[in-house]
Amino acid sequence: MSVSVAAAGVTTMTGAVKVWLSTNFASSWYQDAKAEATGSGDVRGRCRREILFSVAAAESYLFEWVRDEVLNRDFARLNEYFPPDKRTRKRGVLEKWQYTTEKLARKGLISSKPSFAGETWQEFDCLVGFRNGLLHARASRPQSAGLPDEEMPVPSMEDFQKMEPGWAVGVITAVIRDLHAAAGTKPPDWFGSK
Repeated sequence: MSVSVAAAGVTTMTGAVKVWLSTNFASSWYQDAKAEATGSGDVRGRCRREILFSVAAAESYLFEWVRDEVLNRDFARLNEYFPPDKRTRKRGVLEKWQYTTEKLARKGLISSKPSFAGETWQEFDCLVGFRNGLLHARASRPQSAGLPDEEMPVPSMEDFQKMEPGWAVGVITAVIRDLHAAAGTKPPDWFGSK
């Protein structure tokens, strides 16, 4: 197996040279999500994979954008925005987006943070809830009339039936566009519309 290196950096610390290797996954996750949105076959299976790949794209994108664009590949500063300790590693994707962009804006590294109150963020919250339901088996809960909301599957069978192909990748597209609009930066060349 080979892994392509997206970036390499060299820093000098007290006379020693430190080589950093990094790779990018966001564009691959994004392309995977788009492929599921336009594919053929089992609709529920495609929607399920589109949801998973879309949220993976959003999480990877935030990290890679901060690492490469905002910090200009100053890899030693990454821990300030993505602390490696166990407590903060467990921060969910929604919290990471809020925490990281808030801190970057406060430090003056981006113009402002995205709005976390609009329709785009509500859709992102729903999408992450669906992803969490799929990964943590809440989607597999049995469903029956009269059950309280906390006992219902997420996403439900009805959610899958109503979900349009391309919805999840459209949500991530909007979230990333909102990020760049607020930050005053340009989306990457590989990034497109739905």
